[in-house]
Amino acid sequence: MSELRLNIRDILEGVKFRNERYVIVTYGRPMAVVVNIEEWERVSGEAAISQPVFSDSPPQTE
Repeated sequence: MSELRLNIRDILEGVKFRNERYVIVTYGRPMAVVVNIEEWERVSGEAAISQPVFSDSPPQTE
């Protein structure tokens, strides 16, 4: 988890551009997996947009 906090940008770029996968481990136990959008949609059969969205862009107003 601490490595994730320190390297989040590099990790996300690896997932997006190099199709890397990461397992998030907390207290020695796997807690989550980070994969790119295409892989998530293929494996889950769900559209990623239905999940919570975290963005570095400011919210759009109407």
